[in-house]
Amino acid sequence: MEKKTKATIIIVAILVTIIATGLYLRWRPTGFGSNSIVRWGRGYLATSERAYYSSRMGRIIKNWQQTMRHAEINSDGQLKESYQVLLVIDLDKPAIWIEENGRIQEHNYTELPAGIKWEHCHTTPKTNKKLTGRTVLKIRGLYSSQQTSERFSFIASGREGSISLDFNSTSLVQSHGKSSRRMRAHNFKSSTKKEDELYGSLIVTDAEYQQYRQSFSKAALSPSEEKGRQIQKNVTLKENKATWHKNEKFLYLEIERQVRQKGYTLSSLKVEPGPDFSAGHAEIRGHNKAFLRSFWGRVSSVKTYLNIDYLGDNIWYAKSVAHPLHPIMPRQVLKLEFLICSEGNLSDSREKEFLTKGWQKQQQFTPVPETPWKAILSNGTTVEFIGICENPSAGKQWWGPDGSPLDYVPYINVTPYDRAREDRKVFEFAWRIQKLGDGGAIRYSMEGSTGSYGKQIHDRYGNRIIEGLSAEGHGFDASRQKTSFRLGFTDKDWKTALTIKDTAGETTFLGKQRILLDPPTIENGQVVIRCYEESGAHVNDYQTDFGLIYREDSAIKTVSLDRYEEGTTVNRDTGLREHTFIIDNLNIHQIEGVCFRYRPFEFVKFKNISLVPGKNQGFEIELGKQ
Repeated sequence: MEKKTKATIIIVAILVTIIATGLYLRWRPTGFGSNSIVRWGRGYLATSERAYYSSRMGRIIKNWQQTMRHAEINSDGQLKESYQVLLVIDLDKPAIWIEENGRIQEHNYTELPAGIKWEHCHTTPKTNKKLTGRTVLKIRGLYSSQQTSERFSFIASGREGSISLDFNSTSLVQSHGKSSRRMRAHNFKSSTKKEDELYGSLIVTDAEYQQYRQSFSKAALSPSEEKGRQIQKNVTLKENKATWHKNEKFLYLEIERQVRQKGYTLSSLKVEPGPDFSAGHAEIRGHNKAFLRSFWGRVSSVKTYLNIDYLGDNIWYAKSVAHPLHPIMPRQVLKLEFLICSEGNLSDSREKEFLTKGWQKQQQFTPVPETPWKAILSNGTTVEFIGICENPSAGKQWWGPDGSPLDYVPYINVTPYDRAREDRKVFEFAWRIQKLGDGGAIRYSMEGSTGSYGKQIHDRYGNRIIEGLSAEGHGFDASRQKTSFRLGFTDKDWKTALTIKDTAGETTFLGKQRILLDPPTIENGQVVIRCYEESGAHVNDYQTDFGLIYREDSAIKTVSLDRYEEGTTVNRDTGLREHTFIIDNLNIHQIEGVCFRYRPFEFVKFKNISLVPGKNQGFEIELGKQ
């Protein structure tokens, strides 16, 4: 009996050990503990390694594509010989970089990850050729319709991972992951241009490249010329880029290490620098495959969004914040706060000091403050002028409409909106609108503008600003010293000038413009409505509209006919513009009538805005209503 008891105890102990071991293996984190080290260049291709090299190569290609925007062109959009910016892909090094005027751009150079097999293919509608060794590419022209039909595919596979980039002079598709990638099949659109009208292939021939290299060895810049060129560059931006690129790899490594320490495996990572490279943001996803974590209500996947700031001394601070566009469920948020230092570990006291400094810096990041240059309209809408700056605004002083300097930066932009010209200047304008309720239309104009540029704007972290601030670029003659900005707003409600149902009707809107409405008819089984307006007599400062009146159940509703419009024609004999509308979702018995309606704009004018910092040109605000 004693032997049986002992045997039973041993068997139970073994079973308990097996079960406990199984539970541990299923419950344990998939991370690697507090001493986790992420190794690049050997073993499997880490998620952070894939993400880093995919981002670096993609950014280099995008930077190369953008260089053509500011190059000199001829009448056919072909880039002149003064444009000497090349993209170089060298599979022997292996590395990818931009070369300009015979020099490699330091911030646009990266070696490729070790232990990876690279394939580079050149595809046209008729051929698919593998490229070896060094390939040099040059953009030949600006207009997409005259680009030669070709794509370049750059694919890496090995170490249980892959990186893929597919591009030409104007587009880029990139991806990375654990599974291997294949060359993409391309569907080229047939070109209407003749062969001699196209710019030609991006590939630079060996003879062309040698001639290019020799031309720069013979025409080296003199010391004074080189000094002048450096002065023209934004020194702060150049230094910021150098600092970001020096620390970028360490940032990716540290993010993966931090995720592992929390018990998760990094599944995806996207890091983007801010516009001036003094800050940035990261989007992170992690997962844990432990079955029992989910069984007991523990989350198996997490997300976080980091704001990243440079603190000086090659030290960066990263902290989890709310996602600016896509809220994350609280139980899925992975909270992180850490420092990145490319020069080794910090002492405990310095780490504490910089964590406090980083936290304070992010707390100080506030929206644009209220300004004194604002007007309140009768409908409660508030219009506020924020500031003006020369384009590109990054690193430059903003000023108010009266020329006074601002002690804040509304947003950061490093992109020139147009090619530099001696006879023209481009400025960036920022304003803010706060409307009460929905509905109504907005109209605005800039006095003396020779061209406008609507661009997305971003904060210092690179987050897109989509609410609370509007901005636009405008070009002016270089001699111009002031401008006026006029904004108009309508109420939500419309006023009706003419309504018809079964018979045609006509009116003269405000005694200036003839308006004619025809009743609905059936043509080829469809409900058709035609409306007419005098084409050369448009009434300014009013928003006008043709409306459809219909019955839905017991309710009478009115909607704009714009959504039903099939086309317009102008009758030169009568001077009338005919609008044809086909109603595809209502039968003729539901239609109660057709109307012409309008609503006046109420305007605010920021008058005599100074285009010269420090000089008041007589700025004032005017209000007006029709």
